[in-house]
Amino acid sequence: LVALGAVLAVGALAVLQYLSARGAFTKVETRAIAGCTAQLLPGSAEDFAIDAASGVAYLSVLDRRAARAEPLRTGTILRLDLHQPGSQPLPATAGDPPGFRPQGLSLWSHPPDPRRLFVVNRSLDPEGAEQQSVEVFEEQPDGLFHHEKTVRDALFAHPNDLAAVGPDQFYLSNDSGAHYALTRAFEALFQLAW
Repeated sequence: LVALGAVLAVGALAVLQYLSARGAFTKVETRAIAGCTAQLLPGSAEDFAIDAASGVAYLSVLDRRAARAEPLRTGTILRLDLHQPGSQPLPATAGDPPGFRPQGLSLWSHPPDPRRLFVVNRSLDPEGAEQQSVEVFEEQPDGLFHHEKTVRDALFAHPNDLAAVGPDQFYLSNDSGAHYALTRAFEALFQLAW
């Protein structure tokens, strides 16, 4: 009984540490922000990038709730004109790569270089295994971003976000160093720095 009690106590402490590290016990204050309006999207926006020069926001959108029931569901990139009250989100790309499930994104906009969008993609293969990549889109004269290339690397363990720092360069962050769901759960539970 003592051993069982010790195991349960250690387990409870691990769960409390896990919840605390994720902000479960953080107090959140509600604040009203003047001029905010809700925007209806065809899914949740994982990330956004704002082009300050044009006042356009680019959103990586995927209906994640529907994707639980339909794992091969894909997403897209939308653009929203922030200078036009009541504007509706419109497609930002001329087409998306197969299996596109966008996560973080970053806009590279430094004239005279063409504007580029770098997007983390966690696509699923037909067997349901996650494929990690960065999709690079380049803006064309039609005002849409066209898919240019796919970048893959063994160091993309579980990418979440990125920052474009050049027309072909970016920094990428993995939200886990583990390549598999079970090891990711182990890493998160025990706060391991993988």
